[in-house]
Amino acid sequence: MGKISYSTHGHFRAELFIIPLVLVVAFLFVFPSAENAYSKIKMNSAIDVASSYKDTVDNYFISKFLFDGSLKLNGTYFISSGNLISDDVMYSIPMGGNVPDSGYLNYINNILVNGCINIGGYSVMIDGGNISASKGSCDNSLDVALGM
Repeated sequence: MGKISYSTHGHFRAELFIIPLVLVVAFLFVFPSAENAYSKIKMNSAIDVASSYKDTVDNYFISKFLFDGSLKLNGTYFISSGNLISDDVMYSIPMGGNVPDSGYLNYINNILVNGCINIGGYSVMIDGGNISASKGSCDNSLDVALGM
């Protein structure tokens, strides 16, 4: 068998140019999809935190209702750093991990009707049993909260 010879005339320089070029082109196609996947993960995380917060608020007030039967959730409650605020009363909602930045929840006779919760640059809208999220923030004005 004959010897296999490797010629370095021109091939080495072409490889130095083509390999990085192929990597850059591949990166341009992969990076946007990776960024989009990361954005979806963050949005789903915001939905999970909002849903957990809503459940924690419900459980908090159920336990309060057991000790004080007259306590009712009625009206608009604003959220500030995980706390729920109504009129002059601030309820410290015990929740570990991520907490909502701000937002509002509308209740009628202890039933959550709708709301919007801001979490990490995403707004999570709650309308009855439906929950959806989008990038941005809720408008915290009382007019929006009351549906005016």
